[in-house]
Amino acid sequence: MTSGGSDILSIVMPAHNEEAFLGEAVKEATAAASRHFEGYELIIVDDGSTDETGAVAERIAEANARIRVLHNEIPKSLGGAFKDGVAVAAGDYLTVFHGKGAIAAEEIERVWALKGQADIIVPYDVNLYQRPLCRRVLSKTFTRLVNTLFGLRVRYYNHFVLFRRKDLQAIRLRTDSYAFQAEAIVKLLKAGRSYREIDVRDIHSIGGPTKAFRWRNVWGVARFFATTLWDVYGRKP
Repeated sequence: MTSGGSDILSIVMPAHNEEAFLGEAVKEATAAASRHFEGYELIIVDDGSTDETGAVAERIAEANARIRVLHNEIPKSLGGAFKDGVAVAAGDYLTVFHGKGAIAAEEIERVWALKGQADIIVPYDVNLYQRPLCRRVLSKTFTRLVNTLFGLRVRYYNHFVLFRRKDLQAIRLRTDSYAFQAEAIVKLLKAGRSYREIDVRDIHSIGGPTKAFRWRNVWGVARFFATTLWDVYGRKP
């Protein structure tokens, strides 16, 4: 299923206290990548875990030379862990794949099968209705606010988006919050990059309670809006 030429995928896998899920997430991500790309690298970011996530990650990496592990002593949240991975990635394409998984392999493969058809491949969750009401309201409100402020019509921002690695490394990502992919998508689309959307079905049963309403995350998303508005509209050329 490769498309010829250089075709390597960098997978950034943030993992915070995911010792129970990490092995299966790695297995699914690497198996799917092997079917759709000429090669891959997997960067596990142990984001200040207090369980055995770091040790599990190191054991996994010992068995596969294409896997490496970064360790954060203090958690940086999803956005911070993602940026750590982006900084060292070397593939042609780049995506995030959470250490908890939360999506079936066949669904993520449908996303990766579209590589090269646009600069950014953006999945959106068609079974969002299976999430708790507060999560659905929060997600829809966030999406509508981003679209309104930046003049976009993207269906969903917070999924396993497939980027071109050079595009990501060419922009400044500032947020460490859950809005890290929204920041990337907004800045790249405003810079003229193309995108294509695809519907996917998530596995919501392993999601667990949301951390979105924690003060640190609320503040991080608020700062995302402020800094991204400045970066897009306020900076002089």
